[in-house]
Amino acid sequence: GESPLYLLAACEVLVLFGGVYERMTAFIRDVEPDVPSLFAQLLGLLEKDHSEALVRKTMSLVACSPSGLMELEMIELLEREWGESDQQTKCSEVDDAASQSNFS
Repeated sequence: GESPLYLLAACEVLVLFGGVYERMTAFIRDVEPDVPSLFAQLLGLLEKDHSEALVRKTMSLVACSPSGLMELEMIELLEREWGESDQQTKCSEVDDAASQSNFS
């Protein structure tokens, strides 16, 4: 990867490992060679940690927003999607993911 976006995404994946050296080493050894593949890998890790449905919905909201979304706007939209029963769980997952992310 030769672009700043590639480096940013690769660093974001390393942050997800939370300092677990073995996971970091394996990732560095097997890191994807280009931005689309690296983002697919990153999304796969997020889906594993936070559920495929949450990641898909979150990325859909980002893609449909012409100027991006604030964290609270994202949480509000996700609350509407999942309703009251799963609201607390899903929103805490989004909040946890956002607090671990360097993108915010």
